[in-house]
This record gives sequence, structure tokens and C-alpha cells, in this order.
Amino acid sequence: MQFTILTSIKRRPTVSRGGRKYTTYYIWLPKSLGIDYEKLVGKKIKVIIEIPDEYLKA
Repeated sequence: MQFTILTSIKRRPTVSRGGRKYTTYYIWLPKSLGIDYEKLVGKKIKVIIEIPDEYLKA
């Protein structure tokens, strides 16, 4: 199944583990897509993200 949506990216607070800092980013997916999200927990899916050039680091 392939689909295109516009969504926002959210960030969780940075945490430290073993002397390293980690930041988790996540996206919102609408329920109206008809996906059983509970079945996706723990699975890997392919995600293609298109980022405008002005948001890339130089």
C-alpha cells in the first residue's frame, strides 16, 4: 500500500543513556488511513520523507 499525506514532526525531550544523548522524533498518522496501528507495533516499515532544501544543514 502506498499513500501520500502531509503531516508534522514532533520531538520528545532528549534523554541520556550511557553517556550518550538521544532525541526521538515522531510523525502523526491519521486514523482515517484505515491502518491497524496495533499490528505495526514493533515492526519495521519503509518511510520516505521529502525534506525541503532550506531545512537541511549546510
